[in-house]
Amino acid sequence: MIKWINKNVLYIAIAILLSVTSILFYKEDIASAKIIIAILTMGIISFLVLSNKKYAIYAIITLAPTSLPLYIEILDFKLSFPTEFLTLLLIITSGITLIFSEKFNKRIVFHPISIILFLDILLTIIAASFSEMALVSVKRILLKTSYIAVYFFIFSHWTFTVKNKSLLFFLYAIGLIYPVYSTLINHAAQNFSVATSFAMCQPYYSDHTIYGACIAFILPFLLFWLFFKRKDKNKWFIGVFVLTILLCAAEILSYSRASWISLIGVIMFILLLRFKLKISHLIVGFSLVSLVIAFNIQTIFTSIKQQETNIHTEENISDHLGSVTNLQTDASNLERINRWVCAIRMFDEKPFFGFGPGTYQFEYGKFQSINYMTRISTHDGKKGNAHSEYLTYLSESGFFAFSVFLILVFYSIHIGLKCYYHFKENTTKKTLILGALCGLITFFIHGLFNTFIDNEKMAILVYGSLSILVVFDIERRKLIAAENNE
Repeated sequence: MIKWINKNVLYIAIAILLSVTSILFYKEDIASAKIIIAILTMGIISFLVLSNKKYAIYAIITLAPTSLPLYIEILDFKLSFPTEFLTLLLIITSGITLIFSEKFNKRIVFHPISIILFLDILLTIIAASFSEMALVSVKRILLKTSYIAVYFFIFSHWTFTVKNKSLLFFLYAIGLIYPVYSTLINHAAQNFSVATSFAMCQPYYSDHTIYGACIAFILPFLLFWLFFKRKDKNKWFIGVFVLTILLCAAEILSYSRASWISLIGVIMFILLLRFKLKISHLIVGFSLVSLVIAFNIQTIFTSIKQQETNIHTEENISDHLGSVTNLQTDASNLERINRWVCAIRMFDEKPFFGFGPGTYQFEYGKFQSINYMTRISTHDGKKGNAHSEYLTYLSESGFFAFSVFLILVFYSIHIGLKCYYHFKENTTKKTLILGALCGLITFFIHGLFNTFIDNEKMAILVYGSLSILVVFDIERRKLIAAENNE
């Protein structure tokens, strides 16, 4: 009876709102009509969420690529609609009750990855207490906490219960179809020129870097799926093949050099897997490279000349990729150096807890030096971010939070490798584990050049992939424990 009443109330409400909307359109009151449509959309979505939580998760993943920024003037807050609206709704309706209910797998809460994420939030809160801009930092804490709560914890619970654990990547890929189509059509009108690639993916993605990064994240999974399923008579093979070709074309035409480099990194990683790669090997390699850079960082920076002549004007892919190392003439590269120098100087001034989460864009201006500023720099220093996940942590939250983030990077790769080697004979599980692990590697490599973890379009993929690795790691530990007890 309750379900019948709920459905009929929904149908009546929709009918009334559509009637009102029609009248408003007839009277050419477009602004009011848009508000009614927004209310109608939120009402329908809310009903679906309250009816079945899995619909909300499906919607969050699928709609993420097409979500648009919505500025709420009263709260002075920008919301990505409908993804972040759904995220908030899911927290309110099920977040707290799900975590503390007996249905929620307690192994997730006490898994090392979960503990690392709890520490990340805790250190972010501590850093916020020393923030130069308290309100900005509080907003950033709320954002990060909501992302971790939904995209990691609730997604982990969902991954345990759902039969097809690959839906994260498939649904996101489906959601990408229209943004990719729109981008390619807009870019084709510009003859696919490099110079115009920056804004072709708008309004769905803010620029070509995050657009390319998100595509690069899911491409490894799709390619692994096609490779391992090529001999099976899978009815979805042709569809996934066409979708993968489309996304490969979109990745190339994004002209996002950092994304290309991240995919090259994945290829190298896959090759190393054949030699039984261990996390200790990666840590040693990372440490050696870091020491070399640390001892030569001043030499590297002071050798950069301010003779830039262009901004993304290379008109072929080989020249564009080659410009990654062009520190003399590529203004984009030079500006990254400027932002990195500012982040390091900010860390030098406040090494323990930083300037506060989310404050880099407001604080870095006073740390700029004429020696590193470029013709695309702003004198007030209120344009953009640190162009590095790692340096953002150092400058905004300090050394301790940065250390926890590094631990998250290496430990997630560690459990990914453990799960891969353990489930190597199971094609389905191996495909998903490799897809999640290699997606994270694209993010970790891309994080050297850009910062996207606070964008829901990327956060869904990052925390969702971590949740996949955690679920398989829990299964792996159970199997090992069962074998030891026999």
